[in-house]
Amino acid sequence: MPAVGRPIPEDDPQAPLHEPHALTKAQSAKLVQRMIAQDGLPAVIIRPEAMFGPHDRINFRRLADRLRAGKGVIIGNGRNAVPFVYVTDVVQGLLLALEHPRAVGEAYNITNDETLTEEEFLRAIAEAVGGQAPRIRIPYRPLYTAAYFAEWIATTTKREPAVTRHGVQMFGSHNPLSIDKARRELGYAPQVPLREGIRLAAAWYREHVMPSSAPTPAMVAART
Repeated sequence: MPAVGRPIPEDDPQAPLHEPHALTKAQSAKLVQRMIAQDGLPAVIIRPEAMFGPHDRINFRRLADRLRAGKGVIIGNGRNAVPFVYVTDVVQGLLLALEHPRAVGEAYNITNDETLTEEEFLRAIAEAVGGQAPRIRIPYRPLYTAAYFAEWIATTTKREPAVTRHGVQMFGSHNPLSIDKARRELGYAPQVPLREGIRLAAAWYREHVMPSSAPTPAMVAART
């Protein structure tokens, strides 16, 4: 999705990337919306941004591992807002939507509108886990093209691609979601600032992941 330059409300037309993750999410949302309209399904559609927190081995651990290994990169100029929200804020949004009678049949964005830029987010994680802040910057469009070919190669090798279009878009574009509707109708309000969420996730990572990890370049340098 190209950058739109403003927080995106729920009624904006969806324009998912032409890749499986985004397409299946958009298709499932349309299916639920149709069932709500035609069959009276008492459902609520929640659209959270990327969750992170303790025990997160998909987003936070992968980022922390790369930063500790000195392999972090910044996609684009690094000034775009990253689409992350702490896991307990998503739970809060889910519970509010389940309990509020007005929520039935509606869609709500659930995220944190106190944003960090890509560069700030990665630097904060690096500092929290003893890693290295990214120094290499890769332009968005060339990396997005490379991700397309990496995904194509992965379909033949049956191995996980080194980079995906979804990952490039998530970190390198600027498409923040508006949570005005969730605030107004559900009383939703993010409780965990992103920097505090990073601190909590990093505490789990240091206790449960780092003891079994190999020394990072920063750790090696500190010992010599």
